[in-house]
Amino acid sequence: MQREDIKMLVKKWWDVYEDESLDYKEPINANKLTSAILEANGIKFVPAPSAA
Repeated sequence: MQREDIKMLVKKWWDVYEDESLDYKEPINANKLTSAILEANGIKFVPAPSAA
């Protein structure tokens, strides 16, 4: 890669990084997500203790 290619790549990365339209704005409701997955029979849910 040439120096100009790297500069262009870094500029594009910063454009994506600073794009506020890509920010996730809504918090995830874990209960709603879990129930949707269980209802779809996508995965088996096994509650586990936290690692803390």
